[in-house]
Amino acid sequence: MLGRIYWQLKDSHTDNQESSNYSEKSFKSFLQAAKLDPYNCEIFLYLGHFYLHVQQDKGKARKCYQKAFNLDPENSDVGAAFCDIMMDTGDVGDESVLEYLKSVTTKAGPGGAKWAWLRLGLKYLKNEDPNNAVISFQAALRPDPLDFHIWECLGEAYINRGSYTAALKAFTKVTELDAESVYSQYMIAFIKQILGLYSEAVTEYKVILEKEPDYVPALKGVGETLLLQAKSFISRFLDKRILDACEEAICYLTRAASQRPDLSCIWKMLGDACTILNVVDINNFRKLMVPCKLTTANAPNPESKISLHKISIMELGSKCYGKAIKCFPECSSLWHDLGVSFMYQTKEIEAMYLRKGQHKSMEVERKAQKAIEILKQAVTLDPQNFQHWNALGVAACTEVVFNPKLAQHCFSKAIQLDSNNVVPWTNLGALYLRNQNLLLAHEAFSVAQSLDPNYVTCWIGQAFIADTVGHDEAMDLFRHTTELGNHVESLIGYGHWVCSMLLDETKHDTSLYRYNIERMSVVPAACDALSKYTERIQDCAVAFNMYGLLLERHGLHSMAEKAFSRAIDLLEKEKNENSEFKLKVRCNLARILGTLGDFKGALDLYKIIGSDLDFGGTCGLALTLFKAGQFYESYQEYGKALQMTEEFDSQVMTAQAIALLNMGKINEAVKLLMTGSQMSVPSVEGLKALCAIALIRADHVLASAVVQELAKIEDPKGDHLADITWLCAAEFFAKDEVKAGCNYIRRTIQKYPWKASLWILLAKAIMWFAPEDTQMASTCVLYAQQLDESLNKDVAPILVQSLLAAGLHCARNGNRNGFSVAQKAYHVHPDDLNSMLNLIPGIHAGALIKQCVIDKAPDNLYFTEMMFLDHVLLELSDQISVSVQQWMWKLRCWCAMNIFSSLEELQIVWKQMLESSCFKEEKNFNTLAYIRTLEGVKLCDVDIVKEGVVQAGGLLSFWQILEEVSIKEGLLEDAEFIAGQCVNLAQSESAREGRLLPMIRLAMYSFKRLMKDLTCGYSLSMFEEAVKEVLELDPLCTTANLMYGIVEALKNKDSKAAPDFLKQVINDDKITGGLSFAASLARQHLLKLIHKKNNSDSEIKCLLADAHLYNDTHTIGVFKTLSVK
Repeated sequence: MLGRIYWQLKDSHTDNQESSNYSEKSFKSFLQAAKLDPYNCEIFLYLGHFYLHVQQDKGKARKCYQKAFNLDPENSDVGAAFCDIMMDTGDVGDESVLEYLKSVTTKAGPGGAKWAWLRLGLKYLKNEDPNNAVISFQAALRPDPLDFHIWECLGEAYINRGSYTAALKAFTKVTELDAESVYSQYMIAFIKQILGLYSEAVTEYKVILEKEPDYVPALKGVGETLLLQAKSFISRFLDKRILDACEEAICYLTRAASQRPDLSCIWKMLGDACTILNVVDINNFRKLMVPCKLTTANAPNPESKISLHKISIMELGSKCYGKAIKCFPECSSLWHDLGVSFMYQTKEIEAMYLRKGQHKSMEVERKAQKAIEILKQAVTLDPQNFQHWNALGVAACTEVVFNPKLAQHCFSKAIQLDSNNVVPWTNLGALYLRNQNLLLAHEAFSVAQSLDPNYVTCWIGQAFIADTVGHDEAMDLFRHTTELGNHVESLIGYGHWVCSMLLDETKHDTSLYRYNIERMSVVPAACDALSKYTERIQDCAVAFNMYGLLLERHGLHSMAEKAFSRAIDLLEKEKNENSEFKLKVRCNLARILGTLGDFKGALDLYKIIGSDLDFGGTCGLALTLFKAGQFYESYQEYGKALQMTEEFDSQVMTAQAIALLNMGKINEAVKLLMTGSQMSVPSVEGLKALCAIALIRADHVLASAVVQELAKIEDPKGDHLADITWLCAAEFFAKDEVKAGCNYIRRTIQKYPWKASLWILLAKAIMWFAPEDTQMASTCVLYAQQLDESLNKDVAPILVQSLLAAGLHCARNGNRNGFSVAQKAYHVHPDDLNSMLNLIPGIHAGALIKQCVIDKAPDNLYFTEMMFLDHVLLELSDQISVSVQQWMWKLRCWCAMNIFSSLEELQIVWKQMLESSCFKEEKNFNTLAYIRTLEGVKLCDVDIVKEGVVQAGGLLSFWQILEEVSIKEGLLEDAEFIAGQCVNLAQSESAREGRLLPMIRLAMYSFKRLMKDLTCGYSLSMFEEAVKEVLELDPLCTTANLMYGIVEALKNKDSKAAPDFLKQVINDDKITGGLSFAASLARQHLLKLIHKKNNSDSEIKCLLADAHLYNDTHTIGVFKTLSVK
């Protein structure tokens, strides 16, 4: 005890003399204690401490520690001290230490020997065995999971094993246990840097620098991470972000160099930050702000910054490499980097002189020669490094000092040193290609491809060879290069080949065209490729012109206009003012301006071109004049175009005829179209226009003749098939032969069932001429969508209209639910007016059905409908026809009836309707009568409604409103009389719906009387007559089939007709997916019939299965009641 006190006093005194005195006293005390108790391990432990720390005698210390360990192997302090002295003295081999630690850990129980596990893990880590090191550190953490030192060791082991995510978690745990640990925060940033999480790594490094502004590892780390981030931006063609990253990296690395100017790695990274900017185009380059002390040795204000342009920045990079070489002159890789830096400077200075239109100066040649000399020095320092030979070969290929013999020797030497490296093989192939030695170039590129199939440059070389010899696979090769990576040569090459194939009409019917253009969707890919190219290379007018052409074909006209404008700006800077290429680009720009509606700008451009316009340009001018409403001038320009061609004379005549039609000269237009149709290759558009005019003018003879000509047209791609089919069918429709017209379209569909446009045409024909088959129209549209999903936006209106017209407002199947389809169409295209106009009736139908179900007006749906109606009528009325506006005003009034409770609020809506301009010139609709009728409906006053009916002149729709009010007021006899009146009025209407609804209502009145008295002969005859009329109009009418089936079942339990009608209702409900009200009633009555007849249980089971499937609780309840009876 006395010895320990003296030992503690020694540690507490700072005076060396006093500390030495206490050390001697403690030593004497421990010696006396050892004589008195030679089996106390703690005494020998402290004696070992004295020999080790005071007398610096490791031999005696080791003997004391060994004695202590022999006395008590379980003592952790003793074991740790003995292990440390063994490793420190080195007189025991590593294997002995490992065996010793393994024996201790093996004997220790779970959670024991923490010291041994820790040292065992460190030993494994030193011996590069990270797997066992991880296991050891994990075992050391079990007794004390809060020891952050062991967590740090575990994190290091994970890093050595390559488990970076696990290491990140370990060091994160350290920061939780010790928030001040700078090392763990540094390692977190370092791991994120390795994982490629550059933004997060930079943030972590900056957090460290906020605490330790001069912490060199963090300064170096943030600079290195920003460099890696800049390199990732290079491959993604984010040039402006490259500048930001490099500028920030230079600032941080300058701070690091200020702290440690002797570290060559920091100067090397500064050189890299200045050199990798060579990829950024001068038009994208902005001046970078760099610290003054990096450019000037004795700057008056070292912390200030100076702006430098591209050349100055690259020269600064060379100076930084020079500083690194001074720190480490024997490092060949630094000489390599310096030589490459001079090589990039050579190219940049040469490009600068070209932009200025000046001849190359001696400076360019001097820089290039210096690059070669420096790279030769790198080769001298390390002649076995293939990269130095390869770089020297590339430098020898520089145009100003082109030395093909030296380049070939360097590439061959690089291949000799590392024959499995793809880079020198590719460079050798490029050298052969430059010298037009295609065979040797092909062989070199082939070897490179076999070594690394993912190396994009060798594939580009093969593509160039294929392009040079005119091989068809050139386009495939260029496309493959764009898939492997982004390279400017592959991007421009791919865009060039796509444009060439699109312009070469002789290849449009080939399998190569169909595969490369149509199946591979090359236009979007080529647009993307040229977008990246023009972002990196901003002084290539050809690239911008190709980019504009592809954007135009892709439908991106605004972007195409910008691309063409940029090409014109570049061409204006050239000396050749009247080049043919410039004229073509101007024509392209004028055409796209006309497409965008800027007719003035387009015409101004055409005026600049003047008499140099070719056939295509003249036609473009004529089309622009036509779009601008200058039809006579357009006609004249088409006349000029007609004199330039013989191949397209029929097409030009058709365009002239269209201009004449717009001038009101129909007879002249017909004559011109007739002339064009007699050409050797008549224009299909001209024949279609001639047929349309003949149909409009009811000239059936001419129409038949043109239809016969259209039928002879060879249309292998089917581009005109839908139009020709429509015109042929329209001939039948014009003669009121609706069935024949629809059948003609069906016959054409049988020949071409894969043509979605024909299915859409049939749907439209049914909607226009055979509205009784609107359900069939919706089926046609749905099938067309399956054939061509790109039609979704175009066919959405006709699909919604057909579903709503067929009464499919609330089907369970979303594809056959008009309301649901209308909602989806609007959500996908909220800016499309047609989507909104189709959604409004869908909402109204959904609101009405919901109102029938819950017997209460659904305010939310009516409010939504009112919102859309107000938006269209108040903001978009100029975009819709008068008839649609009238319909919407009527719908708005009905919405208001369900929303507003007071008559005063409704009168405001009615007043707005009266003031609307769309009703001012309407003669067939009495607005005041309509409002008077609505007032009666709101007040439930039959007399007021009758006044409205009289004012309206007895229109069918007003009588139907009066019928509804009478039913609501309980005046059933009056309602039935009104229904009869509606039937009489409907007989004069040709519309099927006009006759169908009154007959259904008339049948329902008789049905209700029969439900009270089935023996009434008058009611039965009236019912049968009305139902028969309904079924003639619509054999699938669910209401009529249901009523007839119920009456037959009640009238005669052995009726054979009743089950057929009831089953028809059930089957129709399954197809349409309706609300199942009618199907539920049909199932109940059919179940009663089967039960009365004592038929087999199979039919009952089928009915019950349907009832369970459709949640028909009423049918299930009827079955339970019948079972009890």
